[in-house]
Amino acid sequence: MKLRYLQRVVPSSVRRASRITAPSRFVADSLTQAFGTTTKRIGIVRHGLENDISASVTDETALRAKFSLGDGPVLVFPAITHPHKNHLFLLQLLLNAGGAWADPSLRIVFAGSEGSHHEDVVAFVAKHDLSSQVVMPGRVSHEDRNGLLKMADAMVFPSEYEGFGAPVIEAMRMGAPVICSNQASLPGVVGDAGLVLPLTTDAWAPALDAVRARRSELVALGHSRSQLFTAALSATDLVEQYRIALDGRQ
Repeated sequence: MKLRYLQRVVPSSVRRASRITAPSRFVADSLTQAFGTTTKRIGIVRHGLENDISASVTDETALRAKFSLGDGPVLVFPAITHPHKNHLFLLQLLLNAGGAWADPSLRIVFAGSEGSHHEDVVAFVAKHDLSSQVVMPGRVSHEDRNGLLKMADAMVFPSEYEGFGAPVIEAMRMGAPVICSNQASLPGVVGDAGLVLPLTTDAWAPALDAVRARRSELVALGHSRSQLFTAALSATDLVEQYRIALDGRQ
């Protein structure tokens, strides 16, 4: 129903709008390709995080006990289990990538609500006996999410499609090095502040070792990058787009 609604409403809205906003250059380019609208009518309004997003954090010791994480390395993937989020890619890495991915003490936390692909993910974990390494707590509290990101060896995000990708900014804000795909909006959002990789086993196999070697650098780069995506800057972008729209009517 949502898809049918969007298919009907979005084209007419794009035609009628005097000004269109998009959260990323990728979305702006997609609108141009899909509807033929000129780039001059589209302005970028970045998504932004509130300053207090990192104010409350669950302690690492408590999280390791709560989610049975042991004392080994931890990766966090905060995403609903929809197909395009690509949970199975990470599970395949556990099976096939070797190296640091084959460490039996490694834990991957899939922190997100149940999506349309949830049963397939659960079935894959069971079939390949990965339940000791894959933790699926569902959607977690803000405090637990912040704590998981803060303690994580890396936040992994192999998504095939994102209009923006707010979780990577949340991870950077909390000090987690980011390893993400090179798909859709993610390269433009992450920039050089994380490992942006094609979705192949060969590309991701050495990523955990690379993050460990560059951790301090990536944490610093991520913190700086996250400051480009604040609620205040998002508001500034939006006000500017209103100004342009109003000037065009005069």
